[in-house]
Amino acid sequence: MSVIANELGGQTVRFVCWDAQLTKGDRFGLTQALLPFPGDEQSFLSPFPARSTYSEILQTRYVDQTRAIQQDCGSWAGELELRERPELDQIELRCTFLTNTILIDTNDDFIADGEVAKGSTVSKVLGKFLISELKQPSPGLQPNRSNNQPTSSQPVSANSLRGYVIEGIEVKVLNRRSNQLTSLEQRENPYGLDMDLLIMVKVKGTTGDLPSAAANLLLAIHAPGYDYPATGPVSDWNIVHTRPLKLGSHDGTSYFFPFLVDYQCYPKVQLTATIVQAESANNASFFQSLNLGCAE
Repeated sequence: MSVIANELGGQTVRFVCWDAQLTKGDRFGLTQALLPFPGDEQSFLSPFPARSTYSEILQTRYVDQTRAIQQDCGSWAGELELRERPELDQIELRCTFLTNTILIDTNDDFIADGEVAKGSTVSKVLGKFLISELKQPSPGLQPNRSNNQPTSSQPVSANSLRGYVIEGIEVKVLNRRSNQLTSLEQRENPYGLDMDLLIMVKVKGTTGDLPSAAANLLLAIHAPGYDYPATGPVSDWNIVHTRPLKLGSHDGTSYFFPFLVDYQCYPKVQLTATIVQAESANNASFFQSLNLGCAE
């Protein structure tokens, strides 16, 4: 472990796995992980490209999700880039970084004295966003209203929409063989065998603010692919489930809406619950990250 300077003027902690044996007096190693030095967490995050018109919108509307992406890209000392794909109505957040750079230690102190090989350039998609959603008015801004329409003195928060508030997401594991529900920490095996995820979105009806139109609840799951020696290349995990959103009352009572999903082995999973209301330009979203990494 050593402390190195990063490109944003802060310090980064680098973990290197060194060869046990010397080769002609030299020792070779590979970087295994990069972590922020205490106090320099902000400089550890890979910055968004300033030239993109979507950078500020993404960081404003999807605070937790984009910060997690910056953290992931920073762990590879990578550079974030936004790729527009109009044919798919998507913005891709990609991280480009070098992997398998071979370090050399010439004086046997387990600190890198240079690099022998630069390694390979890798570009990974860490997030996908809909262009059509980004072009809509911010959920925190009220649209223009005519004189006969009610107004609110409070802005709509990111997780609320007229008549609804998303309070959270709960995840449990369903064992198909025993028909038992457990927490992720207490699941029967670390491989996801014979298991499903029961994902429950908690929604509350807001008192005195009834929805003007029908609404749907969407659950989107995204996880970047990976390439482990035990598994080989694994593609990205992207899936969206939809169900009608119907509450028994709007007196502040909370309701749980379940989604049953196949258990998939991915270390970095992003859950996004979104309420979409007909005839409304705004949506309400709630984000949660999961680690479903399975034993290699």
